[in-house]
Amino acid sequence: AIQACRFLHDIGVPTVIITTLEYDQNELSMMLSLRDSQFSPYILRIPKLDTRFTGSGDLTSALLLAWMNFHKNEPALALEKTASSVFAVLKATADSSKHYTSTMVVPPELCLISSKHIIENPPIHTTNFIAALAQPPDIKRVVVHHSLLPHTEEAWRDQLLFLSHDMYPSLSTNIPLVAIKQDLESKTNASGLPTFSHVDDLLLNDILPNERLLLILPTTEPHVVRATDERILKVAYAEHPATIFDSSAFDFTISNLRHLRRFFRPSSTSV
Repeated sequence: AIQACRFLHDIGVPTVIITTLEYDQNELSMMLSLRDSQFSPYILRIPKLDTRFTGSGDLTSALLLAWMNFHKNEPALALEKTASSVFAVLKATADSSKHYTSTMVVPPELCLISSKHIIENPPIHTTNFIAALAQPPDIKRVVVHHSLLPHTEEAWRDQLLFLSHDMYPSLSTNIPLVAIKQDLESKTNASGLPTFSHVDDLLLNDILPNERLLLILPTTEPHVVRATDERILKVAYAEHPATIFDSSAFDFTISNLRHLRRFFRPSSTSV
């Protein structure tokens, strides 16, 4: 699937969406590939419904186009919202068509009118419908700017531990998370949480050339890193889609710290 996307990119197609990939009898996968992103494609799994539908591809294309225009800097979120709405519409259609069987010639029409609220406001999922990188980088450490964390040091520690567990829900090991605070010298504070004035050798000295440090920054702080280092992936935190910033200064954009799961969600699916 990835090779097919690359072929289309090579002939000039900037965005490729594969609406249905079937690797598992209980799940379907969607893939979004972007020509100008060195880290895409994203892959997202949805539960499989044992029903045929008419118009699901058109619905997917329309919603993805709309959400990608709304979330210009966060295509993964556009895919997540699209998948969430499409699945909810399909589930509502299946539930309202219990008499339908897969042997019937004409599948049921989608329940679009009655699902208007679902289309406009996609259900928010905390564990499902995650658009994860199909080929994620090898993240060695995550550094979060202090302004994105609670104000007290104790709350910092709790939030970082929560994020660490959340990113690796099914793995036995956790990626170390630390905080970066520009007005402090490199040190360990009273709570035991490391803080650093810059991303310097202290944070990078044990990271190999093929490993990466994930640096989460507010959109106003793209220059915390003193020098360019290919081991550093800069992630912009832009809570509101209308936020105007220089996206070229960052490798990714997220609107919620929970979206860090996109970099870590384990995947055994062959793509």
